[in-house]
Amino acid sequence: MLARSQVFLLLALFALQSSALNYGYHPDSALTLGIGFNPSDLSVAKPRCIDYDAVERLDGEGSTESNVDITLIKNQRELYSKIGFSAEMSAQGFFAKGSAKTSFLDEYEFHDDTTHFAIIAWTDHGRQALKNPRLKPHAQALIDNGAHEDFAKRCGTHYVFEESRHSKVFAIYTIKQMNEEKKRKFEASFDVGFTFADLKIKGTFESFMREAFHMNNVNLRVFTIGGSGVTDLGDLVTNHMEPEKVKEVLRNYVSKMTDRKGAPSRFKAGSMDAFGWMDHQNVPTLKRDIVLKEYFFLIKGLSDKKSRLNDVLINRDTDYAHLSDENVQGYEGQAEKLATDLDRLMTAAIECFEEPLNCKTPTYRPVSIKWPVEAIVFNSDSRIFRMKAGSPEGYMAPVFSKGDCNKQRSAAFLSGCITAEEVKDLRRLNAAPSCTLEGELVSWGLCE
Repeated sequence: MLARSQVFLLLALFALQSSALNYGYHPDSALTLGIGFNPSDLSVAKPRCIDYDAVERLDGEGSTESNVDITLIKNQRELYSKIGFSAEMSAQGFFAKGSAKTSFLDEYEFHDDTTHFAIIAWTDHGRQALKNPRLKPHAQALIDNGAHEDFAKRCGTHYVFEESRHSKVFAIYTIKQMNEEKKRKFEASFDVGFTFADLKIKGTFESFMREAFHMNNVNLRVFTIGGSGVTDLGDLVTNHMEPEKVKEVLRNYVSKMTDRKGAPSRFKAGSMDAFGWMDHQNVPTLKRDIVLKEYFFLIKGLSDKKSRLNDVLINRDTDYAHLSDENVQGYEGQAEKLATDLDRLMTAAIECFEEPLNCKTPTYRPVSIKWPVEAIVFNSDSRIFRMKAGSPEGYMAPVFSKGDCNKQRSAAFLSGCITAEEVKDLRRLNAAPSCTLEGELVSWGLCE
């Protein structure tokens, strides 16, 4: 029959399981099964003060699930959530070290004219947990002697009692230079582009991707967690322009992964109070982490906007020479406001980081910025280039409707008035040609 103290400990452990803290993967995280830590600094592991009988597999032997997801990612918060990264860890690193980029995910920027989508494949190798966790004698002695602060400094205030292992690979596409209409159409056709529910829309999606690749407006980056690394993903080199084939490559990759090649990717942690430790300081670190995540995503988004505004202004006389003085003045005003807003938000976030009792959730709401289209660089031998540079009257041609624009380009190409490369140049300019009956190119006009 169990002693009263043993019954109390079991009840405390059951309560611990139901109120567990959950953390995701991060390359800088010190979390691992059985380790002690302080939630205010997830990058530092404490000496192991936890003893246990064994590590138990909770889901039996072998992989419990393999799958592939294809998903749009609309902001930094969704990126962290869908990839399974720890935003708490990035926020702590950001405010503790002042680093703008705390992981490779932070290199991604989200703007009104940019779209990201990811193909995520994973194998779930199951969960494992500590069996009968308890304090080691020297750690228990600190609590028994009332040295609760010394215990927290030595062993931490929490410990990891369960972890999940995965092999993951994700391919993240970034599509730039998307106007509002293109972005809306792309997002509307995205799901059916992969599920093939509508062959016409599927064709539209594939055509869009091919055009974006040819325009050098698409970037693809591939990352792995666990597994055997990107060296085993050589097929992506030849198939990167076709997301459906990329999906199959990633599925094949993770289907071969075993538990031995998996990596800890999800952690459950509980408070040391399950073992009798008492928190005499009552610092609201958990509330602080929640608030700091809000500041982190907000400041990251504003920093990205400020960086891009600075790029526009620095390259005013080169890449963005086509901007009017009024446009530039508008961007200068937005850059100054962002700098002021960032300073104010950073001050509030640092105060929250250093004084958790003073944490206040940010109420700031960022505004959208209409980004300029980058100037198109043409081959100097192109007739379109010569006409654009030397024939201002070319701009005076009638403005074509969207439907007429496509017909005009197609008819001009079929009649031999323009070449296939010139069709591409005109599409980049959102323009259409005017040709004589003899098939001579005389001017071009903008499309609606």
